[in-house]
Amino acid sequence: MIGAGKLERYVMGRTLASVGAALAVIAAVIILVSFVNLSREVAVRADVGVAQLFILTLLQTPSIVVLLLPFVFLFGGMGAYVGLNRRSELVAMRAAGISAWRFILPSAAAAFAIGVLTVTLLNPLAAAFSARYESDRANLMENYLTDAPKEVWL
Repeated sequence: MIGAGKLERYVMGRTLASVGAALAVIAAVIILVSFVNLSREVAVRADVGVAQLFILTLLQTPSIVVLLLPFVFLFGGMGAYVGLNRRSELVAMRAAGISAWRFILPSAAAAFAIGVLTVTLLNPLAAAFSARYESDRANLMENYLTDAPKEVWL
């Protein structure tokens, strides 16, 4: 935020740290499940290595992150404010006469900025990686799939 005071920068830092932690934990679990599911689907092929499965899983990762971001911001924001409340920082802010809107605005601004970046940068990347994932998976499972994936238009 332009012209933000120390309080706003502090709250935004706490919020972004909580959102980053939530993204790391939730994405790691979902990506691990995706890897296991992909390895189970491709288990019919004996010549498929772990490296190929890992690359296919990484191609799915941007799409997974795009789907997870609303939940990550929900849990990360809640975690940040619970942490601030647990250490009585919110109580101290309110006792100092600071409006609740003043310490909520940095979180809203961070969510807006990351939302714009997601729509402009991450979503096209996710679409391209998803298309490559589908074609690589179809090539890998060439004789084992009954129906090939169709073009996805976004």
